[in-house]
Amino acid sequence: MAKFTDTINIPILIGKALDLGFPLLDMMPTMHQHLVRRVLQCEGCCGQPILITKSILAGCKHSVALARIRLLEGMSNLTIDHPQSLQVYMDDTAQLSSGQLKKQ
Repeated sequence: MAKFTDTINIPILIGKALDLGFPLLDMMPTMHQHLVRRVLQCEGCCGQPILITKSILAGCKHSVALARIRLLEGMSNLTIDHPQSLQVYMDDTAQLSSGQLKKQ
């Protein structure tokens, strides 16, 4: 999953989203979040900001929707070529749980 999200061509993604009618007012802040410069931190020290040109953030609420936008055309073509049940499952959100262990 990390390699996939780190190789998405942003201009192609935006073009496909607009072709599909993805709301522009939703797309703009989403892409701003994904394209903002990133800074690596280690033990309180910060590196130089890194310009992002080919990546979406894995784990972001919008990353699954963006990945589906990018994959829709290819998945549609596969479905035409292979009409039997073809499905894709993407879970890119962390699963969290809380509670206490039962005493035995």
